[in-house]
Amino acid sequence: MLQQDLILTVSYANYEKLNYHLEQQQINVVNTDYGSDVQVTIAADLALVDQVQTNIMNLLSGQVTIKASDEHYHEVDVPVYPDADTAKD
Repeated sequence: MLQQDLILTVSYANYEKLNYHLEQQQINVVNTDYGSDVQVTIAADLALVDQVQTNIMNLLSGQVTIKASDEHYHEVDVPVYPDADTAKD
């Protein structure tokens, strides 16, 4: 799926809150770098980029820097449901 990479820079104090949010929203974390701050690269669906950015800004009260990066194709998990017609016994 074609997604936009977003580079998020947060303080260590806000990292756990951000990480929990990303897990709950099932947002793909591509990379995490630990330096003086934490830099987290995520992949967001193209149609949801603005919404993802707004939600993160609101969550962290603006204490985050968000930089749009490249668009890449990323593998995403797709749930597989058995076909109801073939599952009859």
